[in-house]
Amino acid sequence: STLQAFYFFDDITLNGNSIQSDDWVGVFNGEICVGARLWDTGSCGGGMCDIPAMGDDGSAYTVGYLQAGDIPTFKIYDTSSGNVFNAIPSADVDSWFINEFFMNDLLEATGDMLGCVDETACNYDSDATGDDGSCEYNTSCYDACGVPNGDNSTCADCCGVPNGDGSTCDG
Repeated sequence: STLQAFYFFDDITLNGNSIQSDDWVGVFNGEICVGARLWDTGSCGGGMCDIPAMGDDGSAYTVGYLQAGDIPTFKIYDTSSGNVFNAIPSADVDSWFINEFFMNDLLEATGDMLGCVDETACNYDSDATGDDGSCEYNTSCYDACGVPNGDNSTCADCCGVPNGDGSTCDG
């Protein structure tokens, strides 16, 4: 778009922690993404990144973009989890106008970081706060109750060897 404005935030957080340099911040008009920025403050001028917000300039490819007076919303894409979170500014965001610069202290998102939350699983994710059903288990050994990755002290192969693979059994 030939029409644009820029939103600046001193800090952007996800569940209280500053986002990482490989995370993205997007600005939206309804469901339409009208701008985005990789949040790598080391590459931004003066250590502070802007988020460009594009406007509807009348061309076919900007239909639905911001118009004067619209109030955008923001989302964070967390690269490590692959999740998108709605983000809320710490103060009301100014309405979009062409060639404006808007400042705000904080943009924050909260929500479950989805992943495997079962500590006994092979792919346990210590950062996850919500289970996404992706847990994987070592199914080569079951405990006495048939639970994958259960108490391995009771798990034995066909020869009675704890955690054995059956290679020591006589034919």
